[in-house]
Amino acid sequence: MIKPILFLLFMTSLSFAEQSVFLNYANQPMGSVEEPLLLRTFMPKGDLQDSVLSNHHLGKNSPKYNAKLGKDVPGKYIPITGLPAAIGVNYGKRLSYCWDTVECRLLYAWSDGFLNMQKYWGDPKRGNRQSFGYVPDLVGDVFYVASGEHPIRVNGKAVEAPQFIGYRKIDNRFIYKFKTKLGQEVQTEIKVMAESNSLEQHVELVGARGGKLDYYTSQIPGIAMKRISEKKIVVTIKHGTLKKYVIIKTKPLTVKDVSAINGEKIFNSMACITCHSIDGSDSHGPTLKAIADSPRPIIGMEKMILADDAYLKESILTPNKKIVKGFPPNYMPPFTLKENELKSLILYIKTLKNE
Repeated sequence: MIKPILFLLFMTSLSFAEQSVFLNYANQPMGSVEEPLLLRTFMPKGDLQDSVLSNHHLGKNSPKYNAKLGKDVPGKYIPITGLPAAIGVNYGKRLSYCWDTVECRLLYAWSDGFLNMQKYWGDPKRGNRQSFGYVPDLVGDVFYVASGEHPIRVNGKAVEAPQFIGYRKIDNRFIYKFKTKLGQEVQTEIKVMAESNSLEQHVELVGARGGKLDYYTSQIPGIAMKRISEKKIVVTIKHGTLKKYVIIKTKPLTVKDVSAINGEKIFNSMACITCHSIDGSDSHGPTLKAIADSPRPIIGMEKMILADDAYLKESILTPNKKIVKGFPPNYMPPFTLKENELKSLILYIKTLKNE
């Protein structure tokens, strides 16, 4: 039985020890109460209001680039709508939550699921992701969504412009630490409760600076605060389902007829341009411009290999079999294509000639 895998990315901190292990690529990863799963990834914005994300900066549209033409074309690329600095944590079906390292606060929580990573990681059977979809989909029942300014108060004032310090893992617990604009250090932890659609947030002032800790609860249903001391509080969140998210299955692009036009569709749908330019420019992988029927220098081979149809097919299906000199091995995953898709893709690559 494969245990859930934990992936941790740490900010620098003297008091927060660094830890790391490996992550597999299941499209619906799940942890458990005993061994939770933490992901540093783009998280969905969901129903969060802009007032919650006051410290986030909005990206601007950028010109659209056509790699085949080698120049900008009419149109714009729209900025990704996900949260780039968030942390997603899953305790199995009991609890999932999103904690943001820019706002340094709990953004939303849900139960009965976690994330669907297919947009980002792709279809394991085919080996490709869905174009440029970096933001995963929520799966489960959302019971808490943050609203308004930061709920943590220090000396009666809401936290402003927080600075994330880091986090650490102790057994199945994750403890986050950040600094306020005035220099107070705050430590917070999200705990699983026995009841469904509930959690406990333990908040504490740490460090040399003094102050009194409070939590804003008056306009948010299902939230209660218990004071332990002036520097420590426990916030309980219990609420019914606000919104249900289910997995939406998307059909993979398939082609019936073998043609270069369909090959271009496969090329675009599988985001091959991410690593392989078609205009001769450098990228993570070799450019595909004029690659067909050209001599290729292969690592470990004295003689060049001709990039004929058999070579192109092999490079798509088993890319690590012949690595082109100057490029790293194990970078490109193997792709599983139907015969018509494979033939079409090769036909398209053969159209990318020097002009």
